[in-house]
Amino acid sequence: MYSLSPSPRALLYWEIRLIGIILPFAVASIATFGHYRLLWSIFTLAWGLAYLFFSIFYYPVKFRRLKIQFSKELLTVKSGVIYTRLRYAPLSSIQYVEIITFPLQSTMEMCSIQIRCAGYTIWLSSFDQHRAYELKDLLSPVSKSVFRRPDSHEEEKP
Repeated sequence: MYSLSPSPRALLYWEIRLIGIILPFAVASIATFGHYRLLWSIFTLAWGLAYLFFSIFYYPVKFRRLKIQFSKELLTVKSGVIYTRLRYAPLSSIQYVEIITFPLQSTMEMCSIQIRCAGYTIWLSSFDQHRAYELKDLLSPVSKSVFRRPDSHEEEKP
């Protein structure tokens, strides 16, 4: 069974994105300091607690639980933070695999993977580019007809 986990740099990437999202709220708190004291306190407490929740709990748990496994017939994606989510896709239902790289991900040599199946889509974020292309090659419809695992060392006969 072939297995794939997110890049070790995924936590840093998610933290940078979180800071980008929280930054406008911090600026708004600084701009309203001294005015509307009760509203300022509630607002600052809310965004501060949200940052701590995502930074300390949500992203580390998401990182640990996100796993991709596949065998000759079935793709399994295990994820979830509050509850465990298992998604199964027969390899025969995969129509195509798309690799998407955002600017921040590209500087960290990471990418996201979108797996289109018959009737649904599986979105996976923050994987090493090299491993993602390896997965794409293994899951693409052309390679499914001749399934070769990356760890098999069979020599081709002339």
